[in-house]
Amino acid sequence: MFFSPVTAPFYFLRPGTKQRIIPALSAFLLFIGVCTGEYFIYFNKKIQPSYTNYPPVASQMIKLSLSMKVLTNRFDKDIEKLNELSRSESSLDNMTATVNIIGNMRLELIRYQEALERLSAFSNGYGKSLEQENFGRLTKIDKYYNNKIMVFYFKKLKLYLNSFEALLQYTFKNFNEIQARVPVALDNYDAYYLRYRGAMDIYNRAGNMRINFQSNFLKTNPDLKEFLPSVLKINSLELKSKLKLWD
Repeated sequence: MFFSPVTAPFYFLRPGTKQRIIPALSAFLLFIGVCTGEYFIYFNKKIQPSYTNYPPVASQMIKLSLSMKVLTNRFDKDIEKLNELSRSESSLDNMTATVNIIGNMRLELIRYQEALERLSAFSNGYGKSLEQENFGRLTKIDKYYNNKIMVFYFKKLKLYLNSFEALLQYTFKNFNEIQARVPVALDNYDAYYLRYRGAMDIYNRAGNMRINFQSNFLKTNPDLKEFLPSVLKINSLELKSKLKLWD
């Protein structure tokens, strides 16, 4: 259609050519679709930061850092979903949805650890090159993720997910007995629930520690903000639960 004469639309739409309206309309819609696609491609390229003018070693470090940023922000959104589900009415469908989210987060934890290992290996191997190219500040990103508070946070997140999933699996399998208040089922549920609440409380403390650490880190290193996860408000990662099925 791009090689057709500019008078083609008038040919299709001239009087007495009703049968040509459909081809003309199809050509017009195709033209609109192509222009829209080109616009979005151009717009996305324009709003995305470009690091092509950076030295290769700095571009690679930034690429690895942005991968970590995406994974960490994804965890924060998943935590919000878990919070919403754990505060809603307990049901078998609710439990299934929650277990699915936890399963996805387990996979993301593996990807996070692999991405962190790649980042750390690159930072350690090319730290001197980054310094020589005046991008030594980027090595602080590796120190950020390997800080003891960040390590502690993700360790407690993993323990929380384990205890949460164990509680959900037990409750799912014994839902009717728990609802009927069968003594053995209640006792076992209480044990799972206490472990879950203990892990949640520790995770909440770790989350607040992480938020404070991140805020202080960015105050000291404001030039690294675009390469690090979003800054969260205090207690924005704090989990709450209404999974206790009885008082």
